[in-house]
Amino acid sequence: MQLALVITTFLLVEARRETYGPSAHLSIRRPTHKPIGMTPERADRAVASFNAGFSCSQAICRVYGEEFGLSPDGAARIAAGFGGGVARTGRICGAVSGSVMVLGLAYGGTGADDRAAKETTYAAVQEFLAAFEAVHGSVSCPELLGYDLGNPAEAAEARKAGAVPLVCPGLVRSAGMLLEEILARRA
Repeated sequence: MQLALVITTFLLVEARRETYGPSAHLSIRRPTHKPIGMTPERADRAVASFNAGFSCSQAICRVYGEEFGLSPDGAARIAAGFGGGVARTGRICGAVSGSVMVLGLAYGGTGADDRAAKETTYAAVQEFLAAFEAVHGSVSCPELLGYDLGNPAEAAEARKAGAVPLVCPGLVRSAGMLLEEILARRA
């Protein structure tokens, strides 16, 4: 199982480099072309939600949750505490945590004894986390943003630098495109 995860991660990194360029793990640029079979439409809608004022986690959940019967308003409420590295505490990126929630909607079970669904969900989440980290170098909000929003001085610096509107839309889009890949491959 571990070897399969390592091989999958390696293949994903190589595919990302083909799609996003040789320094993909350091880049948050919008790709110049879309991956074969992928559509950026939902990822673009998630970015539009973010730009409209929703947090990164809300933006992902609002758009991708619809496919699984979650209303945009319900998704926004569920994901409300996960933006800014989980309520600005310097933890996991909200676009990542929103994506994890969507993968739970896609593959999670509803019974306490549904081990197959739990394992499928864990595998999809592990695949997503490995791919996101391979592209961006981290899943940590402060590491991705360059500022710890839980630290008032750094949050002020981030606002002054315009870091969130510069960095986060690219992370939301990237998370959306990775979700597209995983959801399409596991369909």
